[in-house]
Amino acid sequence: RMFRVFGRVSDGLRKMQKAFLNHIKKAGGLVVNPKKLTKKLFTPKEAWEEEKKIIPNLLAYTEDLENLVKGPFQTKPEFIRALNGGCEYFIGTADLKIATLLARYFNALMRNNANFRGKNEEQISSILEPPLKLFSHVPSKDVFQGLYQKDFGSRLLTGRSASRKAEKMMLQRLKAACGSAFTKSMEAMFRDMDTSDTEYEKFRRGVAAKEAKAPSVEFSVRVLSAGSWPEIPNVDGVKLPQQIRDSQQAFEDFYIKNHKGQRLTWQYMRASAVISADFPKGKKELAVTAFQAAVLLQLSERTEGITAKQLTKEAGLEVKYLEPALRALLESKLIVKVPPARRIAPTDKISANANFRSSLHRIKVEQVETRARLLDQKKVQDKVIADRGLIIDATVVRIMKVRKTLAHKDLMQETFKMIGSKFTCTTRDVKKQIDRLLNREYLERDENNPEVYNYKA
Repeated sequence: RMFRVFGRVSDGLRKMQKAFLNHIKKAGGLVVNPKKLTKKLFTPKEAWEEEKKIIPNLLAYTEDLENLVKGPFQTKPEFIRALNGGCEYFIGTADLKIATLLARYFNALMRNNANFRGKNEEQISSILEPPLKLFSHVPSKDVFQGLYQKDFGSRLLTGRSASRKAEKMMLQRLKAACGSAFTKSMEAMFRDMDTSDTEYEKFRRGVAAKEAKAPSVEFSVRVLSAGSWPEIPNVDGVKLPQQIRDSQQAFEDFYIKNHKGQRLTWQYMRASAVISADFPKGKKELAVTAFQAAVLLQLSERTEGITAKQLTKEAGLEVKYLEPALRALLESKLIVKVPPARRIAPTDKISANANFRSSLHRIKVEQVETRARLLDQKKVQDKVIADRGLIIDATVVRIMKVRKTLAHKDLMQETFKMIGSKFTCTTRDVKKQIDRLLNREYLERDENNPEVYNYKA
C-alpha cells in the first residue's frame, strides 16, 4: 500500500528508493559485521563458529530483499538498482572476510553429497544461484579465486567432491562472470584428473601384460601438471610402509619408461589411504590422510604408546604437520592422549585407543579446523594481495606497449577498465605502480609534457 501511495506523490518513489537503499546498507552491515563478534566474548574457535553463520544469514537476508523487490516494489528498475547498490556497499565494508567465508561456504556445499544427490542440471543451478549472486557483489574476486581454487584441488584429489556435474557447472558460471582466465587453472586441474585416469589405466594394462611390476598393495596415482595446481609444500621423510614404497617405485619406473625426460615428485600433503584395523568390535576401515596413516602405523606397533616428540621422529613428520593429524585422530577417538588436555605438548603420551567402538564399518577421519589452516588461508590472502601490484604492472605495460604514448588520465582509465572485476584498486594503487615502472625505466615522461608517458621498449 505504501508503494502505491508514494507512487502517486511527486518524487515519492525516488524518496522511497533512497530510504530502501539506506536500510539495506545499515541492516546489511549488521549481518556482515555482527556486533557480538566485536565484543571479544569468544575464543578463536567460537568466533569461527559464529562467522560460519554469516553467509547463510546473508543469503536469507538478500532473499528477503529480492522478495520485496519482486513483490511490493513490482521489480521496478530503481529498486533493483537500490538492491544491487546496497549489497555492493555492505559487502564492500567486509570485502576480504566475505570473499574468504564465501569460498569456504562453497567448499562445504560442494563436499555435501546430500546437496546434489539425484539432482538434474536445473536443480543444481538453483542451488548455486544464491551464493553466486553474493559473489557478484564481492570486490576481491581474486581472493575468492585463490581460496576456492585451493579447496577445489583438495576436493578433486581426496575424492570429497559431491558432484562432478556441480563442479563443472560452477566453473562455467565463474567463467561467464569473470572470464576464461579466472577458471583456466581449475579447468586444467579437471583435465589432469582425466589424464591421470588414462595413465593409471595404462599402468594396470602394463601390469597385466607383465610390462610393469605389480604394486604390492591396491593403490591409485594422480599425475598432475605442476603449473596448474596451487603450490603444495614438498614433504620428504614421511615414514610409509615398504609395500607403499615398492608400489610407488613400480609406477614411477613404468611412467618414466613411457615419458622420456619427465620426472615425478611425490606429494604426500594430498595423499590419502584406507587402512584395515582390528578393534574389539571387529574390523574397521579407516579413511585417513597420508599423515594420519603414518601416525596410526607407528602407534599400531606400540602397545604402551609414544611421546609426541618421539612420534615426530618415528613418523617423519614436522610438528606443523603432526599436530593437525593428531587432533583429527583424537577428535575421532581413534587415539588417546595423556594428559587429555587440548594442547599437545612434546612430552604427552600418545597411544592407539584399544577400546575404540563404532557402529560404522568405514570411518572417515575428517580434518579438524586448526589455527594452521586459518594461517594457511591468511597466506593465500596475502599472496593474492601482493600479486595485485604485479597485475597492475602487467596491465600498464600491455597498454603502453600498444599505445606507445598516452596521457596520465587516459592511462589510468584504461588500466581500471582492463583490470575490470578482478579486484578493486584505487587511483593511488595504480599511480604507485606507474611510478615503479618509471623508476625501472619501462616508461618515461614526455619531455614536453610531464603528464604524458612514453613506452620504452
